[in-house]
Amino acid sequence: MSKAGPRSAHYAGRGTCPTCDTTELIRKRDHKFRSHRRMGMYCLGSNGAPVAPVWWPGMEPTAEGQQ
Repeated sequence: MSKAGPRSAHYAGRGTCPTCDTTELIRKRDHKFRSHRRMGMYCLGSNGAPVAPVWWPGMEPTAEGQQ
């Protein structure tokens, strides 16, 4: 089952964080994981690039938006 779309205008999709193995939101502005906590501290995967993310419709990064 997939999500229908973003719950907030700030997010573009979801992906599994490779550091803590939880599903986290991906920011729209830079297409990186939002800052998230794991066991009381910020996860080292925060602000990292997602691997195999699920983008909400129309939110995929474009070639000109990537460096």
